[in-house]
Amino acid sequence: MSVLRSRITHVVVALLLGAVAAAVVVLRMADAEPFSVPEPGDRVRTAIADLADGPVHVSPDGRTMLSEADEAALEELIRSRDLPVRIVVWQPSTKAGYEHPTLSPAEQILDDLAEPTLLVLWQGPDDSRVATTDGWTNRFPDYDETFEREPTFLGDAALSLTEWIDSVPADILEQRPTSDYYGGTGGGIAFGLLVGLPIVAAVWVLAGLVRLRAGRGFLARAPQRPTSRRRVDLRKRP
Repeated sequence: MSVLRSRITHVVVALLLGAVAAAVVVLRMADAEPFSVPEPGDRVRTAIADLADGPVHVSPDGRTMLSEADEAALEELIRSRDLPVRIVVWQPSTKAGYEHPTLSPAEQILDDLAEPTLLVLWQGPDDSRVATTDGWTNRFPDYDETFEREPTFLGDAALSLTEWIDSVPADILEQRPTSDYYGGTGGGIAFGLLVGLPIVAAVWVLAGLVRLRAGRGFLARAPQRPTSRRRVDLRKRP
């Protein structure tokens, strides 16, 4: 029973309970429903519909960067090489119907494409990007390969995209390994200990300060067991 009264035992038990609770929360978060993307705006919906028919979409305001003839040539090149590449060419805009609080237009487009895709969003030299389907990434070249993982986005769009597509391997995409952010149950328990230790220590210090202010010792003392029993005479005294 003396073990149960030990302060060290109390601290260890509190830390273990906090670690288990944190691990349960982490595992339940991992099993939670994935984030669902709201319905995209008009510009994104138009791009998605166009990419269903071909690998390149050029908006009316992007036609100055890529002509219809160059668009057709890029589409033929992507189809002939059977690449998982899709290209969207338009001018950057904050009022074009694809605003979203957390997702870029490229991520919204990728969310609606069925196959793993490497999306090139060409918006000019200062505001272009490459994005991949969630769970996938464009791989780095091996020691015996030479290719750029994305276009340079400089100069003429048709020339830069053609040169880049010619150099891109068919297996440009690779699947990201899926893993728990905290490394499973053990990682969740370790995270719980890391978070629980400062909390338990802070509560212990606060309780000690309260006891000091009340005129008692900083440390709580366990109740002492009586060493001997004194007989009490219940008879009335004269």
